[in-house]
Amino acid sequence: MSMLRSGSREGHTGLPESAVRTTGNAARDDAGDRIRESCRSDSLPKPQEGRSGTVSPAGRPERIDALFVVDAGPETGLGHASRCAALAHELAARGLTVAVQCADPELARPVFGQPVHPYEDRSAPLIVMDGYRFSDAEKEARRYRCDTLVLIDDLADAPFAADIVVNQNLHAKGLDYSAYRAAQVLAGPEYALLRPAFADLHATPRPHDGAILVTLGASTLGRKAIGIANRIAERIDRQVHVVVGEGLAATEPLHPRVEVLSGVDMPDLMKTCRHYIGAMGVSYLEALAAGLSTTAIAIPASQQPAVEAARRQGLTVLDRIDDPGLVSTVEDALSQPLMPSAMPDGLGVRRVTAAIAARS
Repeated sequence: MSMLRSGSREGHTGLPESAVRTTGNAARDDAGDRIRESCRSDSLPKPQEGRSGTVSPAGRPERIDALFVVDAGPETGLGHASRCAALAHELAARGLTVAVQCADPELARPVFGQPVHPYEDRSAPLIVMDGYRFSDAEKEARRYRCDTLVLIDDLADAPFAADIVVNQNLHAKGLDYSAYRAAQVLAGPEYALLRPAFADLHATPRPHDGAILVTLGASTLGRKAIGIANRIAERIDRQVHVVVGEGLAATEPLHPRVEVLSGVDMPDLMKTCRHYIGAMGVSYLEALAAGLSTTAIAIPASQQPAVEAARRQGLTVLDRIDDPGLVSTVEDALSQPLMPSAMPDGLGVRRVTAAIAARS
């Protein structure tokens, strides 16, 4: 990573706020041609998860077609990384060389399945940014390093001129993005950035007697999911899987039916599950796509807009982790027939890829 000279201001992404457009447009145009041809081809094989393009022996792509700039860490969790990884895998499967930069490379590396680097100043035909902590100056600096800038957003509360804005949440269509001056806004769960395996799960029913999945994300808050699982297991005779972030081991005794997992393959796990309990982030959308019944919990505050949208769609959302009616709510859900949601359907990442190809 190049060192910044004295007098420049380094932002969250490690870029000087005074950054301007660099040379090298011809090389980016060539890579842009690859984006157009690769993404538009109808003859491409079905994407295979985990492919990450051409990488040099040092772990850095020799040239990159798409750069992902992502926020992830112990407090932030892995939601931003998870949805970016789905899009990164899709682009890589179409022959693009992908690079990833993150606040916590070690934490994010297993999610992407490829080398992840600290923030640094790099150009690419396509740059995708996902995180709440990036300033306008940082986004502007990245915009001048690319031909197409994609912002992945949740709240429509940080207006910025981008080529494409993606909001995959249930409440997205009710948000006003006019101040963003975006060329295109992709709003709603039909654009949910989920791995291709969830499209397969969406097409098949979940077992009625399947397990219960509890997760509050990979941040430090996620440890509270273990207490929820113990409460559920005491009254409901089913296996209860708890998914937490790496290093968040249980600090309390576990009920015999409770299993604590980390680094697990979520499609494989959800294939065996019947019901989801947890926050309304990426895992929630994954559960809806997989056809699980759900009991969502309204945390953190940034998920509040999603609460009203979910309730309007007839989905169950509790207001707090220690809600006294949690167990009875889950019992009621398990007594009802499964009624999978139409969206998300696991195909959102392909819709977003098509939109990127159309602009490249």
